Amino acid sequence: MKKFISICLALTLLLSVFCFTASAKDEYTEEELNNLTDASELLGDEDDPEDMIQNNDYDDDDGDDIPDELPDNAVQVTVSILDVTPNHIVYMIDQDYITGDEVKDTFVTINGVKYQSSYISSYDAADGVVDEGVIAEAEFSANIGDIVTTHFIMIDDTDIDEKAEVEEGEDEVLIDICDVNHAVFYYVSDTDPLKSAELTVGGRKVSFTKCNSEKYNDEYDIDSFEYGYVYQAKYKTTCNAIVTATVKTQKGYTYTHTAKAVDTKPKISLDPFTAGDTVLSGSTRAESTVTIKAGGKTFKTKADKKGKFSKKIIAVKTNGKVIVSVKTTTNSTASKTLTVKKTVGKATISGKISKSSKKLTVKLTNAKVGDIVKVTVGNKKYSAKVKKAAASTSVSVKIKGQKKGDKISVVYTDKFKTVKASVKGKVN
Repeated sequence: MKKFISICLALTLLLSVFCFTASAKDEYTEEELNNLTDASELLGDEDDPEDMIQNNDYDDDDGDDIPDELPDNAVQVTVSILDVTPNHIVYMIDQDYITGDEVKDTFVTINGVKYQSSYISSYDAADGVVDEGVIAEAEFSANIGDIVTTHFIMIDDTDIDEKAEVEEGEDEVLIDICDVNHAVFYYVSDTDPLKSAELTVGGRKVSFTKCNSEKYNDEYDIDSFEYGYVYQAKYKTTCNAIVTATVKTQKGYTYTHTAKAVDTKPKISLDPFTAGDTVLSGSTRAESTVTIKAGGKTFKTKADKKGKFSKKIIAVKTNGKVIVSVKTTTNSTASKTLTVKKTVGKATISGKISKSSKKLTVKLTNAKVGDIVKVTVGNKKYSAKVKKAAASTSVSVKIKGQKKGDKISVVYTDKFKTVKASVKGKVN
């Protein structure tokens, strides 16, 4: 190509020694003029006319730095930016007939600071591999919004420059789960691998681990990206604490995402509560407000500093529902529904009953206030209610007129007449 251009230029000079190209005002813009270089210098012709353009020093009679006439062999050189990131740029000369032999030096400048460039043989661009022409790259440290100016210094000392702005990256980091106990954040990209990651909770750094489980891979579709990272952290903080995830990439981008820690649902633990019970107790988060709905009525109490609570409520029959709701000091809520179970007890006839006995005593276990004891002796019926409950309770009924051999039947029920136990006997 170089030899071909030299031949063409020689023929042109022979045919038109004193002829020049038309006015630059008709053929070139001012920006294009700045990128014109001396073809004789680039192509090695030592016998060029003295009026060849050199070093971008253009002057006309009007003093506007634009020549009235240009030499026949003036060459326009343009530059393309192939890629620019906060720490790297790749750029090239567009004209493929210009080789590295025609370039004296190349570098970039950012905010007045110079960074030397190096040549590369090819670059894998988004739309294909570029492997022809003069390609250069440079490394540096720039901020988003900085202007990077590339320079190709040609052998005639012409400075061919082009500017590019460092723009924000296309990727991002996201905090997906963020509460007072733990967080999950992730970064995915098709073009830019991760260099480092950091998580702060309330201004302090916390440790985290990489998640490799299939659950996270499927949830965040990790396999569909070239680079995918999912992390989780465990900690203790307060509601609305600021949680910030920061990642830095190989291309020099920094991505951040900030979220507020939300309160988790408080746990509710209830002590055993069966039919006939009138006190409900349990535990939850400290100082939470506890609301209990039972038997169509509502009862309220508050958990102590250890989270314990206890409240006297109405008795509920077997299979009835008790709903316990909790609201924490940070307005996080939770509820739990309790299905009341049957109270199981035992009934035992105390001693022997004869035709002269004046009373019949029944020993009960797991008795509740309001439980009922029904006694049948022969064809006579008696009943009594439990007035005081204890681990072991006795209830007596007065009897009379029984005969030897009469059958005795005792049925022990709760206040809702659900049978808790029964026993049989006879008069001796």
